[in-house]
Amino acid sequence: MYSRYAVQSVFTTLLLTLFLSLGAYSQTLNVTLDARNLPRRLLHSTIEMPVKPGPFTFWYPEWIPGIHAPRGPIQNMAGLTVETADGVSIPWTRDPLQRYRFDCVVPEGTTTLRISLDYITNQPSTNSKGVDSYGNSLLGMVNWNTVLVYPDGSASSDLRVTATLTVPEDWKAATSLPLTSSESGVYQYGDVSFTEIMDSPVLLGAYLRSIPLDTGDGAPVSLHLGSEAEQALQIKDELIDKYSKMVQEAYILFGNTHYERYDFLVTCSNDLPYSGLEHLRSSYNGVGERDLMKEEKLKSWVGYLLPHEYVHSWCGKYRRPEGMVRSNFHTAKDTRLLWVYEGLTQYLGHVLTVRSGIWDLEHYREVLAGNLGSYMRQEGRKWRPLEDTAGDSYHLRGGSPSWSKLRRGQDYYNEGLLFWLDVDTLIREKTENKKSLDDFVAAFLGKSGDDSEMLGYDESEILAVLNEVVPYDWSDLITHWIKSTQESLPLDVVGRLGYRLEYTSEPGDYERDREKEGNYASAYHSLGMSISDSGAVHGTLVPGMAADSAGLAPGMKVIGVNGKKFTLDRFRDGVKDTTTRNNIELLTLDGDVFKTFVIDYADGARYLHLVRDDAHPDRLEIILKARVKP
Repeated sequence: MYSRYAVQSVFTTLLLTLFLSLGAYSQTLNVTLDARNLPRRLLHSTIEMPVKPGPFTFWYPEWIPGIHAPRGPIQNMAGLTVETADGVSIPWTRDPLQRYRFDCVVPEGTTTLRISLDYITNQPSTNSKGVDSYGNSLLGMVNWNTVLVYPDGSASSDLRVTATLTVPEDWKAATSLPLTSSESGVYQYGDVSFTEIMDSPVLLGAYLRSIPLDTGDGAPVSLHLGSEAEQALQIKDELIDKYSKMVQEAYILFGNTHYERYDFLVTCSNDLPYSGLEHLRSSYNGVGERDLMKEEKLKSWVGYLLPHEYVHSWCGKYRRPEGMVRSNFHTAKDTRLLWVYEGLTQYLGHVLTVRSGIWDLEHYREVLAGNLGSYMRQEGRKWRPLEDTAGDSYHLRGGSPSWSKLRRGQDYYNEGLLFWLDVDTLIREKTENKKSLDDFVAAFLGKSGDDSEMLGYDESEILAVLNEVVPYDWSDLITHWIKSTQESLPLDVVGRLGYRLEYTSEPGDYERDREKEGNYASAYHSLGMSISDSGAVHGTLVPGMAADSAGLAPGMKVIGVNGKKFTLDRFRDGVKDTTTRNNIELLTLDGDVFKTFVIDYADGARYLHLVRDDAHPDRLEIILKARVKP
């Protein structure tokens, strides 16, 4: 039996624990960001945080959501000072093994620490492009992870932040952060968690245009465009209508909007990089200055950029693999489920791009044929399963471009797309089109709830929801597609779509436009190579095909074709002429050495196409049919 004093002691301990817990939860960082020197490629921030005397540790963000890599751009830090509220400098040291960790000793009597940080912008690494900060004389994009540090030991969702942003004279700013006031270029943002501010980039510039989209029954969504040229912001009303329709299609697909509002932040610039990065209530999208005004650009990566990043609000942000759910930004992540996070997003992004009218069905057939053709030639699958490309994501992003078909790349994106297309067609086939992947998406990603709570998932939940839609051995399918090495790409999906694959001697419009845009010629399905207008052999040279068998290597420069000086047209003609010559002769310059290669090949130009098989229903057309009523 416990004494009254023992019970009182336990109760006191519980109260103290609760008090400390509440104190940690209420801990607030006051952040001031001065972006007035952003045109000069500099940012300055000050973070004030409550502390207690004694040893103290703080971190610079390392694992930034969206890039799936421990590559927070700490290399661009240009100054770091730690001091008390009254200006007394405190020495800091950096952990010798964990270089994102900083340690100092807080003096007695100190309750507030002021940490100041200078940051050099416009210097991204391969893995940090989407989470770096950028600026020039008229335009900028700030990612808060570049200018923040946080105390050790507190969950990022428990840390509270208030922020003040000062922009250059006559500039404006757009972000998903809650704005409490703005006056004379000073923006005050309300109380949010550290997780939220890290997930809320800011678009700023001299020319900004904010366009409310028609979201139907969904929560408000705005399209914010920034550019160095004011005219570049005057996109066609037709495109705005398509973006509105895309948002409405997403609402039908997912069945809810977990956010109170969503903001597309888009830089239209030839100076800032092409980029796309997802956030819960916004996305950072970087395209060329006039890309949104050009139909040929919208038929490419530019066209599905916003739909892809928008899908991520549900797939990757609101719902995220358990292995990628962390309470801070320095603990390593398990990224093996990126075939869901990115692969399903890639598939649904394409679906929304067509359902909204940004792409038409015929164009998407060619896009899909290109995707299938690329992964049919992926020799790396023979030694490396798709899951391993997800688990090793950031290494593959920065690898050598040479022999990419041996190494594999971030295949969990587009081969992941093909997997989910396979799943969609299986569901439709087994239910006679009564159910589809849309049913899985609504149940799995459309879970209702408050977006302040991220909902993690694992493979068992994926399997459970799939089996609720239609019973099937989904585990075996995942094992075969995702977790096992393969001799070849599974192609049963083509027949279930109601198509077959055929080669012709002429490219479709999509392939022709890609070659024109990229200044190259493709002999991918004939010789197993592509070549740039400078004559350089691309790194996608296919092992086992004619060019490889002849001894060509990535990076060799072709200077002659069949005895004449190289041009792209002469290379294309040479491939066509193989039907009569039975070979093509290439003179190359490899370093300082001239080499002649005679490639034995006799089948002429070959381009892969999807062709309708009228013996089966056109499930691709059914999948991509718009759900929004005209």
